[in-house]
Amino acid sequence: MIGKSRKPKNIKFHNQRLVLSLMRQNDVISASEIAQRINLSITTVVKILAVLQENGLIKSMGKGSSTDEGGKKPELFAINESYKHVIAIYAGPDFIQAAVTDLNCRLISCRNHPYKAAESLEQSMQDIVDCARLVLEENGLQPDDICAIPVSFDGIVDTENGIIYYPIHNSGWGRNIPVQEMLERLIPWNDHITVNNGSRYVSYGLFLAHPEYRDRSVLSIMSAASTGGCLIDHGKLVQGAHGFMGEVGHVIIQPAYRKRRCLCGRYGCFETLVSMEAVREYAEELSGEYGDHPLYRQILEGGAKHRDVFAQADQGDGFARAIVDRLVEAFESLIHNAALLCDPDLVAIGGAFTEGGAYFMEALKARISNQSFFEIGNRLSIVYTPLSANHWIQDINVGAALYAVDEYLRTLEFV
Repeated sequence: MIGKSRKPKNIKFHNQRLVLSLMRQNDVISASEIAQRINLSITTVVKILAVLQENGLIKSMGKGSSTDEGGKKPELFAINESYKHVIAIYAGPDFIQAAVTDLNCRLISCRNHPYKAAESLEQSMQDIVDCARLVLEENGLQPDDICAIPVSFDGIVDTENGIIYYPIHNSGWGRNIPVQEMLERLIPWNDHITVNNGSRYVSYGLFLAHPEYRDRSVLSIMSAASTGGCLIDHGKLVQGAHGFMGEVGHVIIQPAYRKRRCLCGRYGCFETLVSMEAVREYAEELSGEYGDHPLYRQILEGGAKHRDVFAQADQGDGFARAIVDRLVEAFESLIHNAALLCDPDLVAIGGAFTEGGAYFMEALKARISNQSFFEIGNRLSIVYTPLSANHWIQDINVGAALYAVDEYLRTLEFV
């Protein structure tokens, strides 16, 4: 293996990957800056840029305003965002959404497409293919223009084997479905079809706003109408042996909880303890202590969301803070267990909890810091993500596009 890695061809491809990776982190960059930042000779970098430009993957952006060695203005280069495109597809419980992005993962267009027969697996797979064809034609693209088609589903997805073990919302599809094989058969014009859980893809999209997270071990917790997440270890999605890794919504936090059964069939899952249904239950339990509070009526009538409770908690309202304390308790238990199981150094909280506000975050960090035996709070960063519940499906597709582009460029080779 060592001898193979030292072959000139492998070194060349490795250097190409380094140059591409750096270029994707910068809108424009010069050859000399690339050489300095990745410790390659300027001659090597110039040759790599020439190959990439000849193949159309990068483009010249003209001369820079600052002077380079010898007083010459440096030529600037950028990724050619139109080199290839991605069709990212979210196959949800009620409809399909297909999004077209460029190579920089900028959203070009998106379309919602209904299922013709949502309970039929075969028809639903054909609907996904039809949706892909529609956005291809609507954007004037040809099959060769598409570098990858990532498809995301809800439920337990084993991406390594392309199987949905349990489509949690689309129960009519059955179990143990070889969706990747089915889609590859129906879409013979693309060789880069991947399937995954939507929570993993949306979490991977964090790197667009925070590329520095690629150097960390990140546990994401995305909670809205449902809850998911994933572990990303130094830029790599940790899938697990069977696709269970990251199903944080189904970690059992309170085994004795019996008010509502989770969709997975168990009681006391994290998802059931932080949903709006849980907020309603907490409000009912606390109403005797706080009286006929306006927020209580708003919650019972369905007019309040998580953000409304968070906002009043930030303003010092005792009733709202008592509800938030219950949510914090569930998050603390989950994070404590996760720290002992996968030991991340950063927890990113998103979905409806992106708007958790100051009180929620301060209370959560205080509770984590009080776990003195393990001193988890002294080593763990907890942050909000920019990923909210407002553009959840779109964010899934953009995250899927980023993952697909990363994988495509990682394996792309130029002579």
